[in-house]
Amino acid sequence: MIAALAVAVIVLAVVFFSGGGSHRYTLVFQNAAQLVPDNQVLIGGSPVGSVESIELSDDRSAFRACAAASAAG
Repeated sequence: MIAALAVAVIVLAVVFFSGGGSHRYTLVFQNAAQLVPDNQVLIGGSPVGSVESIELSDDRSAFRACAAASAAG
């Protein structure tokens, strides 16, 4: 749950400060237990994108989650 919240906060900041359009983000988490590919990324209850993939880092100490977001949702 905390990982999903962190994704939403980061996506929110980038979408609002970048001026719109479509973007792809790679985020690093120590625990990705609540992230699932194809899950929606929500900001304020509104969908803004989705989790594309989750991978174990090369040194196996963290997880990389790739998410796509757009200002239009």
